[in-house]
Amino acid sequence: SSIAQSVENNLQSSYQEYLAAKVRVVMATKHQMRSTTMDARDDLHALESTLPISPHRNDLAKLLLSNHDGELAPMASETVAMNLLTVDEFLKDGFTPMQITPYDLNVKHQTIREMLASLPNEGEFGLWQADDGNSILLFVLPVDTKVFSHGISGQARLLVSGLVLRKLFHEADTLLQNRLKATKNNFENLRFYERGCLLLRDNTGQVLIHRGDYAPLEESLNELCALARKNDHSMGQVNTKNGNYLCHVAWIQSYHWYFIMAAPVEILQEPSSAVMPQLLLAGLIILVAATCATSFLVVRFMRPLHELRDYTSELAAVDPSSSTFATAEFHTQRRVRRPSPFLCVHGAEADQKHPLLNGGHDRTEAYGR
Repeated sequence: SSIAQSVENNLQSSYQEYLAAKVRVVMATKHQMRSTTMDARDDLHALESTLPISPHRNDLAKLLLSNHDGELAPMASETVAMNLLTVDEFLKDGFTPMQITPYDLNVKHQTIREMLASLPNEGEFGLWQADDGNSILLFVLPVDTKVFSHGISGQARLLVSGLVLRKLFHEADTLLQNRLKATKNNFENLRFYERGCLLLRDNTGQVLIHRGDYAPLEESLNELCALARKNDHSMGQVNTKNGNYLCHVAWIQSYHWYFIMAAPVEILQEPSSAVMPQLLLAGLIILVAATCATSFLVVRFMRPLHELRDYTSELAAVDPSSSTFATAEFHTQRRVRRPSPFLCVHGAEADQKHPLLNGGHDRTEAYGR
């Protein structure tokens, strides 16, 4: 978990920089597309106001649009397009240079018709997702603004500019590749379990970087990845042909990546298996020592009680009126006067506290007690 958190923090710290680079590119691209398309519309208006309708004017209009099309070309290494279309043509065929059909939805979930229904005179941007995964940015600008302002007119003309964004993100892609290289170096320098595996892959299953053999794990990770995508993290054991692995999966949402760590269970259990005999031996020694100490203390503290029981039994067996009572009393005094943990009496203090030892006075009463 600590390793996963460290890798996540490193990747998250680079995501803001990566995202900012993409935003800068998109904002600059939109500004350039708007400016170039509006210049093309102004030049087209100037051409139409100067020359009468003729094939020659149409050729000049195409050449004019081609020149403005070339102004957008340096923004991307792929082909860009600027077409002059009527509304009917746009609604019927879509934008054929970028293979956008009239039924495709942009990121606002609008079709071309829905987009044109609220198209302002200053134009509007639309972002479409192509079938190959590329993002296509279109800028649609009315040419005949007076006609268009009264509603969607089939013959009203539009200038439509389009380009693929993927090739624009060179700066952002460079930052991303640098981050992947740094992460790969971290993987190589990280102290991890022998035969363990570190893996970074995207949500399509493509492996970006890895350390160790991940092939045995590929078919067993889908459930853990789905759980990690739901809860950000997941952990569990997977069975492979190489044995059982303990896996930890972290979902890095900003990049839509999975960070996966796996280590053989037998290696994880080696430290505890190695120390177990030592723990058992130490526990056995402690148990034996505690038993011996307890036995010694019990015997030590119970001995005075046993002696007192024996002495009182002897004294009880002697007749107080016989001549042997004094002798028995004398021996009892000496025994009882001996220090013990439970009975420690000495000298005059003992004579005062114990009537049985008080110079023979109240001897009969003490004996009765």
